[in-house]
Amino acid sequence: MDDLAVINSFLEDIKCLEPVSQALDKINIFEVLGTSHTEIRHSNMLAWLMDPRKNHGLGDSVLRGIIRLAAGDAPKDCSGFEIHREWNHIDLLAHSEAEKFIVCIENKTYSGEHGNQLERYRQHVESTFPGYRKVYLFLTRKGHVSSDPDHWTAVSYRDVLKIIGEARKAAELKPEVSLILDHYADAVTEMTGGDDHFKNLCGEIWQKHRKAIELIMENGAEEPDDGSAPTEVQRLCGEILQKYSREMQEIRRCRPGKPAEPITDMIRLWAEIKTQDDVIRLRPENTTDRYFRFTTRVISDILPDAVGRRSGWNTENFYFYELRNIRRSAEHEVFLELCVCKKDIPEDLMKASDRIGRIMPIAYDTKMFRGHFATKQHIFIKDNSDEETVMDQLDGLLDQMLEFERQLTKGLQNE
Repeated sequence: MDDLAVINSFLEDIKCLEPVSQALDKINIFEVLGTSHTEIRHSNMLAWLMDPRKNHGLGDSVLRGIIRLAAGDAPKDCSGFEIHREWNHIDLLAHSEAEKFIVCIENKTYSGEHGNQLERYRQHVESTFPGYRKVYLFLTRKGHVSSDPDHWTAVSYRDVLKIIGEARKAAELKPEVSLILDHYADAVTEMTGGDDHFKNLCGEIWQKHRKAIELIMENGAEEPDDGSAPTEVQRLCGEILQKYSREMQEIRRCRPGKPAEPITDMIRLWAEIKTQDDVIRLRPENTTDRYFRFTTRVISDILPDAVGRRSGWNTENFYFYELRNIRRSAEHEVFLELCVCKKDIPEDLMKASDRIGRIMPIAYDTKMFRGHFATKQHIFIKDNSDEETVMDQLDGLLDQMLEFERQLTKGLQNE
């Protein structure tokens, strides 16, 4: 079966995407607020749930459950505990003077340990609360072991979800509290690897339409390199990806037998987190495993969208930052590049891009003109790099981009 026949066969079965679309269309308040990946927001949520005095209706059951993770047992009555956020830089500290009990939680959603922080925290607690019983929990998405496992118990967010679930069974909650907890459970499930039923659904679609999805992902986000008109396959792939980009990304991400590409997954996760933090604006429909495309406020002010016009990416914006991900033998070469599409670009945007070129050197070619940052630095991420290392390296590239934008803004103001 040729490529066009494969794509048409997929289009005949396009309704298979409806359950995926419905799952992705579910509204989650934590995603709406951009907090589902944010460490400080998770700590705030846990502080609320652990505090017996708050209005969630769960009493002290969540706190007692968390204590049992580390201590095996807990005080029978934890209603007198006080919950503190950022007590001497410790994310969460539960304190009971009556019970002479301390609970310390260091929360790491995506970052790792810094220096000997766990040892410093423990020494400070030991010296501040002599004679108290103390438990220390190192909370991460998947229960990673800390650098001090003899004192800090490894706990995963799935462990915490189980505690919340058990607490809910024994309580009659207000509808709004139940809704919040449902949304939080969904957000944590997604953060820690996703829902198994959803992954199985995506896997079935992948098994049935693998070749079509690969063609769509490979051809849908790119225009022909030689500037020629797209083929019928490329046109259809572009239309499908434009309409079903989220579904394509999720099906491919959840596919069974997925090759081990943790670095690419970490890059995608980094881009999603920075989008939630409103530092960049990732465009999933124009993103592949090789090109992570996003926009920023600064460049969008200089090169605003052209309403009613279409760039070579089939978008109303005529520029992207491209985070390039080039697979090498045992590492990934990654760098950032600012790209402006000259195809059908409006005259005012062409003039604006020329202004950029006068301040920051731009290299032209037949289809695009591209501008590198002054450092032109590439990073090389080893296949065995951990998440913290990858995030730090990508943050270094982001710092280059922000400095580029500062220099560009200054140059435009001085023109």
